[in-house]
Amino acid sequence: MNFKTAAMTTALGLTVIAGAAAVNAEMGHGRGDGPYQKFQQADTDGDGLISKSEFEVRHDSRFAEADTDGSGGLSLDEMKAMQDARAQERRERRFSRGDTDGNGEISAAEFAAASDRRFDRMDANGDGVIEKGEGRKHGKSHHRGGKRGHERFAAADANDDGVIDRAEFDVRRDARFAEIDADGSGSLTLGEASAMRDERRAEKWAGKAERRFNRADRDGSGEISEAEFDAIGNQRFAKMDRNGDGSLAPHELKRGHHKGGWRGHGSR
Repeated sequence: MNFKTAAMTTALGLTVIAGAAAVNAEMGHGRGDGPYQKFQQADTDGDGLISKSEFEVRHDSRFAEADTDGSGGLSLDEMKAMQDARAQERRERRFSRGDTDGNGEISAAEFAAASDRRFDRMDANGDGVIEKGEGRKHGKSHHRGGKRGHERFAAADANDDGVIDRAEFDVRRDARFAEIDADGSGSLTLGEASAMRDERRAEKWAGKAERRFNRADRDGSGEISEAEFDAIGNQRFAKMDRNGDGSLAPHELKRGHHKGGWRGHGSR
């Protein structure tokens, strides 16, 4: 199941990581080598749908991949290792998209160009400012809800007028670039970008992995058995199969992703 959109990693988190994450995580976040390519890989008969059996094949392969010691169960360390591997794949894809000239670094100009595109996506109504939750209504918000999201919005809203204008956004962008550019070279390497993401990810996931793992480990054995992993997968499939026809269409996966459903192990 970790194959869908970055899939379960975020959505099911470790639980996802625990199982459903397999298909979801793989789907990635969206362009070129992301979700749709992964969808095609899972859709082995090419009929434009992912059937339950196709979903299960992918799910089973993820379990075998995560079970590195061949014990028939997944430990917390194995689940974390799989999540870390998926996260690194996503970082590399995102970095490649930002490195438009392919020289192995993201320049300040490339960073600014990506930032400009992000602002335009978040400014859903095109009025030149970003309001709280504006992008989220369209599944594009960077300033997500919750305490952390509100804190980030407030930090960017320098004049405290309740919106983030382009100038404020650019100030935040430049500060972010300088923060990531650890060696002060004026460009970003994959290592620098990964280090920043690792730090934020550690904050976000502190304690969550264990809690989600424990929920998935229903018998309290300290491992997620194949049956427990399958149960997660079945639950995830049923939730994403909105129309109950026994298969997943691209739009169902996309909706699941925006609701957290397609983000799991790998999350992309």
